[in-house]
Amino acid sequence: MGKSKKAKAKRADFNKQKLKVGKSKQLPNNFTDTSFRSKTLVLPTQATIEKEEFTHDAKDRAQFSHLIGMLKHHNASQRQESLDKLSHYVLSHPGLLTMSTSLLAKVTAPLILDESAQVRESLYQFFVKVMFTIDPNLLEPNVGIMFLYTHSGMTHITPSIRNDSTRYLSLILKACRNNLNPSVISLHWKKTLECFSSLLGWSSDTASVKRTSVFSKKSTSNLIRHISVCSEFLHLGLDPNRQSKTARSAIHLDYPYMEHNIVVHPQFDLLRTPSSFSYLSLFSASKHDLVDNPQFRFQNMVPFIPGLLDFVRDAWSDACPILKDSRTSSGSSKICLSVISILDILMTYIFTSSVEEDKLKKKYTKVFEKVDRELGLLQVNFGAEQEWKSIINQFQRLKKKIEDLEEE
Repeated sequence: MGKSKKAKAKRADFNKQKLKVGKSKQLPNNFTDTSFRSKTLVLPTQATIEKEEFTHDAKDRAQFSHLIGMLKHHNASQRQESLDKLSHYVLSHPGLLTMSTSLLAKVTAPLILDESAQVRESLYQFFVKVMFTIDPNLLEPNVGIMFLYTHSGMTHITPSIRNDSTRYLSLILKACRNNLNPSVISLHWKKTLECFSSLLGWSSDTASVKRTSVFSKKSTSNLIRHISVCSEFLHLGLDPNRQSKTARSAIHLDYPYMEHNIVVHPQFDLLRTPSSFSYLSLFSASKHDLVDNPQFRFQNMVPFIPGLLDFVRDAWSDACPILKDSRTSSGSSKICLSVISILDILMTYIFTSSVEEDKLKKKYTKVFEKVDRELGLLQVNFGAEQEWKSIINQFQRLKKKIEDLEEE
């Protein structure tokens, strides 16, 4: 009897249950009742409170915060749209630009490395219309983060991001030339040279210089912009006449040391105790004058010059047409013009500097003689064309400068 009951119990699990009319199906043991309804608590004065507390200024702040947050959206089209809206919104609310300059710089500068070309184009327009139109005293403390992401773009693994990086650098250099303090260039001088070395393919190793970057015919426009911005950067850092004459520091105090843009303690003259760090010249103008001196920047540039000269030589050979039947373009003339401009700014320092004078002078002379030989053929075949005539005239002026220095 016992065995038969157990057998029936086992078979009951597999038997189909017969339902009767009017009776529901038996619920399982683990059934959970979800037949409940949620209720909301409504306050009679809730709408009135919202209207009173959410003022016009609060709406502006909420809209501004929303646009800032959307710059990190995963969708590229949303980032682009938010950036365009932010540009119009900030221009229509000038007070936000003045009070939130640092915030705008921090949230927009990372978009230099954005994978979307449309976002980078919108960012470029945002910089032109908004960021670089504000007061230099507000812009100067925030240029550092723009340099940081521009340097990252110049050494980025994605070719399109590398190609667009010099567009932003050109805007920064323009601001430095017109409004900002020369110390901005000094702070980012060596790092920018290293990034140009990686971008254009000239090494800082004087023992073995290798050209690592190869530019195709399709990327000629990018090479033109890279080399022209490089020329502008060198002129801005090495030519004292290209630096802003009216540039002022972002910090203005009425202490006697402020004429040198140096922050010192107001009671520095009253200090009579010996200082363990006096040799660093932290509170004197001499150290800062040395760093902001173009001659000091050239000393930091000396390890990069051999590689730069090799790059200039190769760029000239690729762009300069020698034969009469050679196809010429406006891009070729622009590259040649930038090459002569770089040779011009380097000439004064190489022929007057005491650092590795003979070695640098010999290398510079070889590159100059090669350009001179090919320019003679260029003058014979293309001397009548206006764009090449201006290049020939500029090289003749450079040649005259070198002859005058050698005579001295």
